[in-house]
Amino acid sequence: MSPDLLLSPYFIVAATLGALGAVLILAGLMAALRRRPVRFAVRTVAGLLLASLGLLAGGLAVGIRGHDLRAPLRRGERPGGNDQAGVRAGSKRAAHDWPSEPAGLTGPRLPNAPARPV
Repeated sequence: MSPDLLLSPYFIVAATLGALGAVLILAGLMAALRRRPVRFAVRTVAGLLLASLGLLAGGLAVGIRGHDLRAPLRRGERPGGNDQAGVRAGSKRAAHDWPSEPAGLTGPRLPNAPARPV
């Protein structure tokens, strides 16, 4: 796991809610062993609710982190910048390193089809 993800506010909320949910589920199981059905039901449902909210916050944290990592690719930049391996930002080599069309989205060309506009 990256340090950015561990310090994300969504991840901190997810870990807190997950821990509280686990504690309440365990308390509900203890109430069931002591034959207290109302306490069992309330604590277990509350624990499951907190755990599911924790999973939702954790999914948001991971999704936002993935979105942040993919943003440079959508803008046509390299993940590490254009200065890698001796390529400068304005050079022709840097402009032709990445394909102009996304792979798999264009489909096959027909033999007699006109050229696609640029």
